[in-house]
Amino acid sequence: MAAAPDEVETATGIHVSVFCLSIAPGALPGRLLVDAHPLTAVLATGAAFTLAASRAAVLSGRTSPS
Repeated sequence: MAAAPDEVETATGIHVSVFCLSIAPGALPGRLLVDAHPLTAVLATGAAFTLAASRAAVLSGRTSPS
């Protein structure tokens, strides 16, 4: 951890917390979707998000990692 070399445990704890908080906003809509619709709708929604993300990646114009 270059940002906090003397506080690795603290930095790791913050990293894990932020990771969990980033998952939570998607978990509630996902739960509501699963509870309210059949499995095919859930799979179609996942496919739509995947296609949208793929399209955004292609249209970004980025050709190589930097």
